[in-house]
Amino acid sequence: MSRTVRHAWLQPFLSTTLWTLVLIDIAVMTVLENQDFFKDYAGWAWPSVLITGIIGYFIGPAIDRMFTKKSPSPNNN
Repeated sequence: MSRTVRHAWLQPFLSTTLWTLVLIDIAVMTVLENQDFFKDYAGWAWPSVLITGIIGYFIGPAIDRMFTKKSPSPNNN
């Protein structure tokens, strides 16, 4: 089943890659926030999730297209 969005700028939010990157970043930042060596950088933990989301917005759909199965072309006999 294909997913469609009326406004083109909303389409990247349906990207599996975007949400995978964001969830991985949230998991990593949650672990790092409680580490002693990261205490000086804790202020960057959650802004990094926003930055990852912005990057994923632009590269997510392209990566999704690279790894989706292509359906075989029909024979026009």
